[in-house]
Amino acid sequence: MVDGEEIAIFHLEDRYLTIEISAPQGRSLVRRHRIGQRRCVPLHGRRFDLETGMAVRASEPSGVATFPTRVQGGIIFVDLSGRKSQEETAA
Repeated sequence: MVDGEEIAIFHLEDRYLTIEISAPQGRSLVRRHRIGQRRCVPLHGRRFDLETGMAVRASEPSGVATFPTRVQGGIIFVDLSGRKSQEETAA
């Protein structure tokens, strides 16, 4: 939880990606499984692309927000003001 925003930061080989952890319909993504670049919500069978926040299947229109993330001097910085919804990312 950072400034009232629930986020999850993922380390994927040479980069970090950050998404909101509240899935659509209010189900949390916490303690779920990562599959490649996607996050899976097993109870719902939903998967989200960690880069775009978009649901993997086109038939599922809602996704999660993403945040610009960088590492500098060993510290992870997440720009909460740079929040992007999956609609903004797809445009």
